[in-house]
Amino acid sequence: MFTSPYSSPSIRSIVFIVGLFFSGFFFTVALNAITERKKIEEKLREVNIIINRSPVVTFTWKSEEGWPVEYVSENVGRILGYIAEDFIPGKVSYAKCIHPDDLERVRKEVGVFSKEEGRDKFVHDSYRIITKDGKEKIVTAWTFIVRDQEGEITHYKGIIEDVTERKQAEELVNDALGHDKGDE
Repeated sequence: MFTSPYSSPSIRSIVFIVGLFFSGFFFTVALNAITERKKIEEKLREVNIIINRSPVVTFTWKSEEGWPVEYVSENVGRILGYIAEDFIPGKVSYAKCIHPDDLERVRKEVGVFSKEEGRDKFVHDSYRIITKDGKEKIVTAWTFIVRDQEGEITHYKGIIEDVTERKQAEELVNDALGHDKGDE
């Protein structure tokens, strides 16, 4: 008859204690991981609140024709008049929001900066966008390039800010001072 090495009461006690230790260790590790995840989620919620209360809108665009949107902050309506859900399923592409007279220039800027070796961000010259209700606004845009391990661009992350009022004020000042746009 086979006798288990765990049949002795003292060995069973040791095995039980070791089992409790490892169970407790794994429980503690799992609990710490859950706690850490909750802290990260809370920080993300805070960042989201800050962004959505700010005057800027954040985007993540795929590096594809028309720059399909993968993410847009919920405050997009402030600048473009659309809700975030209009962009995500692809009903609206960001390129369609850019004024037709500025679209080619914006595309060229993206193309030129994207080809520069080591370039990971750039600032666009201000350009016009068309809101959902057809109004024209001027935005400044900061773009961050996202590359995969092979160096291929997969996405662009961006921040846009409505600078319409500032540009209009600058124009009024320039007009009052008698400066032409060509003098800038």
